[in-house]
Amino acid sequence: MKTTTIILITILLNACGTSKDTASNSIADTTINTTKMGQDQTITLEYSAITRGSYKLVKVTSETILFQNARNEKAKTKKCTKEQWDKLLVMLKEIDLKEIPALEPPSKAHQYDGAPIGSFTVVHNDATYRTMAFDAGNPNKKIADIINEMLALTSVKE
Repeated sequence: MKTTTIILITILLNACGTSKDTASNSIADTTINTTKMGQDQTITLEYSAITRGSYKLVKVTSETILFQNARNEKAKTKKCTKEQWDKLLVMLKEIDLKEIPALEPPSKAHQYDGAPIGSFTVVHNDATYRTMAFDAGNPNKKIADIINEMLALTSVKE
């Protein structure tokens, strides 16, 4: 029963992850150019790690850092400073957004309850780029640094 449930959740997460909007963006080839960041561009970064016994959500925008460490916990919000946001944008610039849905996870323990199911999502204007499910704590090396930075932001003193 556990295996069937895990497989269904994995299929659902992967199916959701592969649906991306291919609307034209104002950024050529969907790479982030920090010099062209205007008010008309919206970027949201989201990381989640979910299993039956644990839950972690981190959502970062240019203005806020929202995080939640339990399903029944109220989400906490902090202000995202310009320096923090700029650092994330520099890291994001190194990632080809079109490649995000195809990034292979280095391990698959999440498929048999061996690790929480991790997910990384970038929403840029109207386009959404979501990874395949991966083991939380062991993402693809192309997104590992940005995820670690997002997690570090949740422990910053106010």
